[in-house]
Amino acid sequence: MDISLNRFNKILVNNELTDSYHVEDGIDQGEVWLPILWRIFYDALLSRLNEIKEETGYNLHEERIINRDNDEKEILDISINVTAFMDDTTLISSNKCQLERMINICHEFFKINDIKANVLKYELIKINNKTEDLIIEGNKIEKVNNVDGNRYLGIFFRHDNKRDIYKKKIISIIDSACNIFNWKKLNEKQIIAVWNIVIMPRIEYQLAAIVLKKAECNKLMTRINMIIKKKAGLAKSTSNFILYDKELLGMKHIYDLQIEMLCKNLLYQANGNDKLKLIFKIKIIQEQNKIWTSKCPGELSITSNRKNNWILDALKILNNENIKICNHDFIRNQENHRIKGGTIDLIDILDEKYINISASSRKTKNVMFIEDILEADGVTLLKWKHLIKEKNLNSQGRIPKWFKNVETKLLEDKEGTTRKIKNEYINITQKKNININYFDENEKTNRNQIITWSETNEITIFVEDRKKSFSKKYKRLERHLIIIGNKNDLNNSPNLIGCEGCHRNVSKKKGNGECLIYIKNEISRKIEKRNEKDFIRPYETLNNILTKNTWLRNTIKEEKKDTLYNIKIEMIDNMIKASEEEKKYYFNIIWKIRTNNVINNNDELQIKAKHESIHDNEYKIILRSIILGLLIIAENSELILGINDRVKNLIHDFNNKCSNRRKIDSEYYLELLFIENFLEVNEIDMIDANEVTNISLKEIRKVSREFLDFKIFDDTRIDDFELIDEALIINEFNVIWNNRIISGGYRAWRKKITNVIWKNEILNSEKLDDLFVYNYKKEFDWVTTLEFISNRTNFSNRQCGDKDMKERSYRIKNMLKELPSYTTLFKRNTNKIESSKCIRCRKYEEDWEHVWICENNEYSIDEIIQESPYKYEVLLEANNKYDDIKILRNYLCDFLILIESPSVILIGKSRKWELLRGIFNNNFNNLSKIKEEQRVIKDLWNFIYDEMKNRLWIPRCEEVKRLEEKDGIRKWELRLSKQSLDSSIERNVDIENNKNKKTNDKSDKKGKNIIKNRIRMVTLGKMTGKITNGLNIDRSWDMTTKLPFY
Repeated sequence: MDISLNRFNKILVNNELTDSYHVEDGIDQGEVWLPILWRIFYDALLSRLNEIKEETGYNLHEERIINRDNDEKEILDISINVTAFMDDTTLISSNKCQLERMINICHEFFKINDIKANVLKYELIKINNKTEDLIIEGNKIEKVNNVDGNRYLGIFFRHDNKRDIYKKKIISIIDSACNIFNWKKLNEKQIIAVWNIVIMPRIEYQLAAIVLKKAECNKLMTRINMIIKKKAGLAKSTSNFILYDKELLGMKHIYDLQIEMLCKNLLYQANGNDKLKLIFKIKIIQEQNKIWTSKCPGELSITSNRKNNWILDALKILNNENIKICNHDFIRNQENHRIKGGTIDLIDILDEKYINISASSRKTKNVMFIEDILEADGVTLLKWKHLIKEKNLNSQGRIPKWFKNVETKLLEDKEGTTRKIKNEYINITQKKNININYFDENEKTNRNQIITWSETNEITIFVEDRKKSFSKKYKRLERHLIIIGNKNDLNNSPNLIGCEGCHRNVSKKKGNGECLIYIKNEISRKIEKRNEKDFIRPYETLNNILTKNTWLRNTIKEEKKDTLYNIKIEMIDNMIKASEEEKKYYFNIIWKIRTNNVINNNDELQIKAKHESIHDNEYKIILRSIILGLLIIAENSELILGINDRVKNLIHDFNNKCSNRRKIDSEYYLELLFIENFLEVNEIDMIDANEVTNISLKEIRKVSREFLDFKIFDDTRIDDFELIDEALIINEFNVIWNNRIISGGYRAWRKKITNVIWKNEILNSEKLDDLFVYNYKKEFDWVTTLEFISNRTNFSNRQCGDKDMKERSYRIKNMLKELPSYTTLFKRNTNKIESSKCIRCRKYEEDWEHVWICENNEYSIDEIIQESPYKYEVLLEANNKYDDIKILRNYLCDFLILIESPSVILIGKSRKWELLRGIFNNNFNNLSKIKEEQRVIKDLWNFIYDEMKNRLWIPRCEEVKRLEEKDGIRKWELRLSKQSLDSSIERNVDIENNKNKKTNDKSDKKGKNIIKNRIRMVTLGKMTGKITNGLNIDRSWDMTTKLPFY
């Protein structure tokens, strides 16, 4: 059955439908099966064009360097000649001839399938050849390189790809919407709903072709911000977080939308299908080659501005939000992103301004790593001409600035007398190639050499070989040399003379003026020397001597540590072996190892074990258990044994009182000798316990015995493990914020961060600064507060009206202390306002606080608070809410006590001032845990707030209006700014004074802003980190600690 038969259609013409007609061919637009039919039908054409894509299409080709040492490379290329979506088909070619070839193939297909293509609708974009025309079937293509761009799938593309065309399109979308918002009788809720639901998706679609900077986004939002503030009855200076926080007005910002989109779309492109992934890689490699760096652009902070590279623009804007797509310092799964062949990339040394401008020069010279500009010794920087000759290039021309910049960073000698690079770079680049001339006490030392070692990082010993030693431990006795002159001159060789005697002197003839000391053979090395007048000078700088000595000491220490560790493991393996044929004895053992004077049991190491042995001697078991415990103790420790006194005395006597002959006679010789030797080798001292320690040891013994009596032992071993996100990585590119991998849901994650950003603006707002002092005490319930301020207590998000708007406007301005008092109006330079004094009492400045305590108020704050509960009860009684009345009476006393109690945050004021601002104190939630009771308490709180407004603020406004009309001030005049003075002399004086004042204010403001921004960054980082760790901060964001700024 053919469902396309017997179809009839009508056409809409001049708002009227024509008569129906029989459809003989084709498919109705919008049919659900149309896409699959289109793919079946069009597949033949697309397959034919795909066969010739390499010949006719546009080719992207890039060479990726993998390893410069072995010249390993990878070739990436892709050819694209056609893209199609329903009736929009685009042919892409590198030249006119091949384009015409593809057009001919398309027209053959159309002819075969009885399709009529309207050539007059064809559009052409020419990039290079702007003069030659394209003629198809005798028709010249007229729509060529349109000034406003050629439209494809809703995006307008220009031949020169100027970003202004995309930006203008977004501006036109915003302007057309704002023009409607301006004259339509819509309130702010309705405008925000249309903006978020209709306008923002249109803008997001255009963002597929352009990445907007943050400043550009802010500028685009300016007009809609003003419209919303005007419709909401707010001042122009109202903080923008009022508009964008989701718990207040909840308008969407273009920049926030763009970051959310990029977090998802960029990763989709980077890890998408093969074609998208390949194009992404090619663009990344192109940037890597343009900068000429070994690093992956995905982990770099992009600073360059590239035309026609949406991917790089996207990475750059994400970098500003501390988001990267690679981090090869802690994720090792994609090592080929970085070019191998060196240690330090030159861009890590160059100043930022030279990185881009020097790229072509460095690429021509094939210079990428620091090793590429060093001589063969690895410590000397090549001269520019030597470098050029080494690369077989022309040596004419000046030394480039980037190379001079490298010289200033690398050379130890700033004047360039010596070309030796700084030791910090030697340690990194040549760490494995440090040349050490080791000292061997069995070999004779050359006369032109001295011996040196470092016992610490700062103390360096120098000696001259003298003679053999009769000591059993040391074989050589040397003449001690000391440094004279400037001992802190690290850049030159030290001046050495013979020591005449010090605490290291082991000579029997200590009064002969010569100091002889033993050589520490393991950590010593030889240095060539020269004699200069009365001094001996080594052929190394003091800094180099210290560096090499420290490296040698640490290396020997690590090797020794590894050797001791292996010996311990071998001892453990040997000690636990037992013969299966002999009878076994089982012992329950517990070790408690803790630092001295530690009270917290969580800080002790406790080990429990079942021990099987062929010995039934308890002393032997205890001694062997001590040996196992000693293997855990660190070297250079002082040890107190909390064990049986007889065993402790046995060890002490063996170590200190017994001769070697008597030691051999001991029944426990094997164990005691091992303990003695282990303590000596590891420099562990056994000391006696004091009175305090003895008490602690008795308690530990008691607990241990009780534990052993329960015999809580089994053969099960439990190990904890953690699943690391880095081990689960499959994708080549990932969203990484602050070195933390975002595991998924990139857009949802970023939406949470957007919410955090605007919460952070609330936290650091100057206008709310007094409400976040001691915020760690969690004094305020900000969830309830913001719900109340946004008037969601009376109207839902979908409800709107004039009453809702006015109530919300008042609450916002009241919270920010931006009610139109005379102080506020005077600061705004409002017309007809000559003073900030209260127009009612004529005594004090009318700031926000004065509004509520002015002597001309009919009621005081306390009177309203005392009377309001009765009024609220009457209201409940009128609505037959007797259960609520009962709850009200039960908690009224506690409520009034709480509201009159001193505020923890607003120093010097009571909590009624918090209520006046509309800030709900968290202690009201603690009055009851029952939901219905909490609701009544909140309703009472809301009722008192409304009473304050109705009995203080509204009468004040009516009285001010009456007094202003009496003074001849009309309402429309207050909307104007004051006129400037006519006197040119006074104007010039004022201008000069204003300039000086502005300069000083600007300087002070700049310093304050730097501190504020630092605080803002820290608090934002803390909250973002919590969100990234999977925590919900909706009720804890206000507790984020910050530095106070007063």
